[in-house]
Amino acid sequence: MATYFFRTMASKGMIVAALEHTDGTASSTVLDTGIERRFNEYLMTGRQQLTRRASELLEAAEFLPDEIERRYRGTTVGTVMLGGHSYGAPSAVMAANGAPA
Repeated sequence: MATYFFRTMASKGMIVAALEHTDGTASSTVLDTGIERRFNEYLMTGRQQLTRRASELLEAAEFLPDEIERRYRGTTVGTVMLGGHSYGAPSAVMAANGAPA
């Protein structure tokens, strides 16, 4: 479902970035420390997962526009849209409200 959604958005000319969350719900991710974290749905409570995901979305929304403009000279990022599939939707709403609670 998410892949279809991302492909549709990209086909409309949007640059799409899919985050690999570090809250234990990704099948596997590599942390900043270089350690691999495998799926563990019990790593955090639901509220902690939501807060972590919202923080990661805000971090990406802050970092990506400049990075895109740096890598793709001549590209101007006008609008950043936060979205999500499944548990990503409430994470995006929480992030759009400014900061995790």
